[in-house]
Amino acid sequence: MINLMASTAKKECDKQRWRARREVMPGFPRTEPITTAEELREYRSGDRIQCLLCGKFFKALSRHIEPIHEVTVEEYHRMYGLPWSRGLTSDETHEKKSAVLKRRIEAGEWDPTANSPPLDEIRKNTERERFPVHDDIVRKECLSKTPTHKGEDTRIWREEHYDEFLRRIASGRTRIEVCSDPDMPRFTAMIEKLRGDPDFRNRYDKIRWTFPYGVQVRTGGLGPKFDEELKSLLDLGLSHQQCAEILGVHKTAIFTHAKRIRG
Repeated sequence: MINLMASTAKKECDKQRWRARREVMPGFPRTEPITTAEELREYRSGDRIQCLLCGKFFKALSRHIEPIHEVTVEEYHRMYGLPWSRGLTSDETHEKKSAVLKRRIEAGEWDPTANSPPLDEIRKNTERERFPVHDDIVRKECLSKTPTHKGEDTRIWREEHYDEFLRRIASGRTRIEVCSDPDMPRFTAMIEKLRGDPDFRNRYDKIRWTFPYGVQVRTGGLGPKFDEELKSLLDLGLSHQQCAEILGVHKTAIFTHAKRIRG
């Protein structure tokens, strides 16, 4: 009898929990997308982020919206015009996760390139549609501030700007060319980003390593596939000049990489 009462009470408790998780607060779901940089900053601020479908607050939304609202993360991004370069987390949660990942990378506990997404997926991400909030961020946070008279760049660069940088690199332009655009970070700022953000560096390399070797040289160096093909040609007994003509690069690049390959 006691077990039956306990089982009944548990079932009733589960029902109440199920209803509570699916309860929608007054004024929700929101029907309008986020369109301004100020609204986006306010939406992400704090230690929790609000679900715009039901009005409740969470540290991250990905584990909430799919089982409860049957909406994928990608669909949620499109519904509310949220930039693709950032997950559905609050600022505080995003900063904590980033700090943990950086510590793991520095300690050698995690290799960000080990499980990198396929190249087709990277290209798909860089070619995704832009939302009004992205253009507003670029306009208000980038172009509203100009370099000082000493040449120092005082503008604020966010993930949306670096995401746009990758889009332009994917079109075949070099980083110097893209960094010359008035709405892009300067070359020195981009170098710091590439050195300090392994995940961004991996995305950048994945894109540029699909270019012809002659273009790769101009975009920051040659990828591992170049060394493999060069080694094969050298093993066949070809000269540096012949390798350069076949691979489409200058002979000095062949000399440098050949020296590294042979140790």
